[in-house]
Amino acid sequence: MKQVLLIDSTPAVLDFFKEKLSIQQITIESAKSGRDAYTKLISILPDLVLIDTPKDMTSVHEFLDKKINDPNAHSIPTIIMGESDDRLQITQLSAYGVHKYFPKPIKVDQLFNAIGHAMHLNFSADPTPCIMEMHLTDNIFFIEIADGLNRDKIALLKYKLSHIINDYSLAKPKLVLMLSGMELSFVDTSNIVYLMDNILGNTHIKHENVKVLSTSNFVAELIKGHSEYEDVEVTNDIQTVLNPLIEHFAQTTPEDVIIERLLTPNKTLTQRHIDIRFSTDYDGTAMGPYDNGSILNVAIVDDDIISQKILENTFKRVEAETFTFASGVEFINSVASHHYDFVILDIFIPDMNGLDILHNLQHQNFERPILVYSQATNKNFVIQALSLGAKNYLVKPQKPDVILRTVFETLRSQL
Repeated sequence: MKQVLLIDSTPAVLDFFKEKLSIQQITIESAKSGRDAYTKLISILPDLVLIDTPKDMTSVHEFLDKKINDPNAHSIPTIIMGESDDRLQITQLSAYGVHKYFPKPIKVDQLFNAIGHAMHLNFSADPTPCIMEMHLTDNIFFIEIADGLNRDKIALLKYKLSHIINDYSLAKPKLVLMLSGMELSFVDTSNIVYLMDNILGNTHIKHENVKVLSTSNFVAELIKGHSEYEDVEVTNDIQTVLNPLIEHFAQTTPEDVIIERLLTPNKTLTQRHIDIRFSTDYDGTAMGPYDNGSILNVAIVDDDIISQKILENTFKRVEAETFTFASGVEFINSVASHHYDFVILDIFIPDMNGLDILHNLQHQNFERPILVYSQATNKNFVIQALSLGAKNYLVKPQKPDVILRTVFETLRSQL
């Protein structure tokens, strides 16, 4: 049976992973960062390490440093879920054997794609189209679900509610569930029951504090007739939902409640949590640079096709994204619109030699590390390259392990 070591996770996230991974017969061991994490690592030697880290990653670096230097543990794939938005800090994680980094709020479908890839497993996902939005105003959750009922998102909702209730110490939260634009029927029974069970399964949420707004007669009949949903109110009239809120907020009109409260959340819920939305719910412009987990973008500037392919395969081993350029001018033109975390640069390029490229990058204040990888053995080339900002110089050809070691040593030196 495969094992995952989950470090520094909250109870809600731990429970979510246990439920999701148990389907694939994967067990989870949890640990706190520091000595506990490293002790468990070397005692169980898991198939994957998952780390849920805060913005300060000092303890994580200490753990990763021990792991990368342990002959039995260094090759275990590592995925980090974190709050840092420091690109350089995140890129440096690749030097410690980290394969993927997912910023919060996490797109859980992308995360499980990465987990499946690392463990050579396929995680099935519910393909049902579903838009699910949630915000919190004072102690009232407003949850809107449209288009359909997606079981994966419903499962996430359960753990997100638990996480937020604990984080904000909500003693008696209220919840308004709005099922928008869905004419549900008996074929949706299991999904409706699953939704209600996941909401009411939280002991802090009392039945009498839950209101369901739906135009579906079947939803009303099912919830009213279900013995375990007693005291949950179902209505198709928004005024019925708003009346208690008007009293709660001491507003004079329903319009005030809608504008000032329903449409204006006063707590930020997404900064430290798993996102209910999946990557498919976003257009390309809304996705962040790390939403697919990639933490190392490498530009390869070399007109030798064979050399390009060898370098591409080398960096594929560590889950890096590669961008190849046979033209120096083309690479220089791409720098303004693309972000590269590392550059592998040849000296002998027909349209613009490597030294000119270095000079151009220096003029642009390009700050990412550059490794010159070339057949040029002239001492003057080496000295000029280093004086123009290259961090290191390797003479072709080198074994892939040597190239990776040099790249990672360069990244670690910038810590």
